[in-house]
Amino acid sequence: MSQEQIKIKSEKDITVSTFFTNVDANKNDIKNSLLQYSTEGNNIRPSYIWNVINSEGEDAYAIKGSDGKVLELIENIEGSCFKRKENSNEYTFLQENELKSVIKGKKYTLKNKTKLDDNFKIKSVDNFIRDAKSYSGDSSYSNIFFKEEKKTDYNVDICIHRTIDTLDTLSVKNNPLSNYPTQQSETGVVTGTLYAKQKILNENGERVLIPLSNVPIIIFNPSEEYPEITSLDENGNRITLNLLENSEPNDYEGVSSFVLDVGTKYSDTIIDKSKTEDFTYTNPNPLLKTVNATKVPEYYKYSTITNENGEFILHDIPVGNQNLMFEVDLLKQGMTKDEVSLNIFPYPTEENP
Repeated sequence: MSQEQIKIKSEKDITVSTFFTNVDANKNDIKNSLLQYSTEGNNIRPSYIWNVINSEGEDAYAIKGSDGKVLELIENIEGSCFKRKENSNEYTFLQENELKSVIKGKKYTLKNKTKLDDNFKIKSVDNFIRDAKSYSGDSSYSNIFFKEEKKTDYNVDICIHRTIDTLDTLSVKNNPLSNYPTQQSETGVVTGTLYAKQKILNENGERVLIPLSNVPIIIFNPSEEYPEITSLDENGNRITLNLLENSEPNDYEGVSSFVLDVGTKYSDTIIDKSKTEDFTYTNPNPLLKTVNATKVPEYYKYSTITNENGEFILHDIPVGNQNLMFEVDLLKQGMTKDEVSLNIFPYPTEENP
């Protein structure tokens, strides 16, 4: 199915005016006056601004300048703590010497119907400050802050679905402008949790599940060294996931298990020798492999390690059928050497594994 989409959007520039004053606009002599302030082309009645500042204005803070004019609006954080907003939309806090110039008043923001020219802006500010001073004298501080923004005049969005290639209307042929095929992603996310299912049952009669933490997981990615998932390296070994590089002392039940797994040579670079001298094995070679590479090998491209709850997530995995591989190191599951031996005998129980 094809569809034709018609989008029409018209925008125009308008001026947003923010009025600030510390004059109490609730006083009767101001409310009942017809101050000669208006904005051309916006149909604002005389004294309208002072009325809405009184009825709809919100509390605000500003830094006062000279001749009854405030310099900028600021934001109160808490108590005597204020901050100003720069053009970059980042906030910077006021310096201590600026706090004495902070005044409290009211502000009101008005969206004009048109864009005001610069001469009119200057005139508006002068009139507003003059009117404020006429009622409060030198104690009044006011200003108008302007900014330009886009306003949508009208917006048309029509979508015409078609089951034919052309539509004959009064002998005029309208062809579809665009085809919108079904979209799909080329990559996805793989998540899961690894558990060790025990033979013992819990109170609900279900087998106990123990989460497997610190387990490396990969999505098999063919490489020159391992073109197939069953490929072996030059030493006859398959892809190894538990490495010296992803093994830390905190992953193990104790120092003894860590030294056994990584070897004395490597453990001496991680742990103080005084803490490992009682657990030194006669064979200094590690059970784990190491990877000598300046960049991550291709077969480790999609890899992660389970957290303490056995959970994992792999990002940017190509869609389609994939082979997920993981390798559980029982020493990293809190087991000692003897406990591992009682399970699957991966290591001899004597001191020289």
